[in-house]
Amino acid sequence: WFILQNPELVSSLGISIRQARRGEDNTSGTYSRFERIMTLIKGTGADATTVHEIFHHLERMMPREVQEAIRTAWRQNFTRARRQAERGDYDSLSSTLGKNLQMFFELLNDYHFGTAKADTWTQAMQMLTNGSVPIEFYQYVDPSEFWAVNSTNIMQNRYDFSNSVMDRLRNWMREFKEKIK
Repeated sequence: WFILQNPELVSSLGISIRQARRGEDNTSGTYSRFERIMTLIKGTGADATTVHEIFHHLERMMPREVQEAIRTAWRQNFTRARRQAERGDYDSLSSTLGKNLQMFFELLNDYHFGTAKADTWTQAMQMLTNGSVPIEFYQYVDPSEFWAVNSTNIMQNRYDFSNSVMDRLRNWMREFKEKIK
């Protein structure tokens, strides 16, 4: 649906669909910036995966100041989440998970702002893939993921908020009324 509504935005996007490879259990899609190819993994993703990868593609088309605003928003949210992890503000989490979050943010902080070692990024990503850090913290790995995760959530909440035909019709009528204004 998203592609059909916005064909000009994805005209330069290549799409590849393939089987999962060994070690890709939690990967449902990727985007190669250089090749402009979105790869979807059979049987692992949701509808949101396609939109998420398209948002990575669209990020490249944004004006420089918008891209910088995304980086600023990511940096602010990353810093806030890292401080929450350091203080143990995630009350609903077990102490082990709290320590894992602290380590996760420490690794990412070193990678982005410190003296990162070659495997710092890999260690942080491994914590996500092995489940020692909940997947909802994926948005903090870098500005591009922050943009893609949050934009996908906004899109999904806007257009998928209800399975009810009446709710979708009401939403369409509201949007139509705004366009007329």
